Amino acid sequence: MANFIERIQIIAQIEGVSINEMERIIGASKGVLSRAIKNNTDIQAKWLFAISDNFKITICEICLVRF
Repeated sequence: MANFIERIQIIAQIEGVSINEMERIIGASKGVLSRAIKNNTDIQAKWLFAISDNFKITICEICLVRF
């Protein structure tokens, strides 16, 4: 199962945007997502909310939480 950073990469692929383009769309500085992907580290919750808002996907879907 993919972690949420891997899931963000999948979302970018599905949406047809690069990670750099996703950063621009959500208003993040260049490198916010790409560094997290490269270093396999967490990102701030505000970026999860920005991805959710801009790409019309729920936080649960990003983090693969199932109820």
